[in-house]
Amino acid sequence: MSKNIYNSFEEIDLQLEILKTEAQLEKAHISQEYDAARSQLSIFSVVGSVAGAMAKKALIFRIMNKLFK
Repeated sequence: MSKNIYNSFEEIDLQLEILKTEAQLEKAHISQEYDAARSQLSIFSVVGSVAGAMAKKALIFRIMNKLFK
């Protein structure tokens, strides 16, 4: 981090406001990512993913059985 040289208290106040706004934006971004991750890990999503994977494997298994009979 570089050292800033301020010529007035107004410049310091402006920089503080910028930093506060950036922090608020980052918190909102993290909150949004958390909500998205939480919804992806909901029980219905997990059950749906497992069921889809099992169906896919069953289909592949049937195709392989028919090819090698």
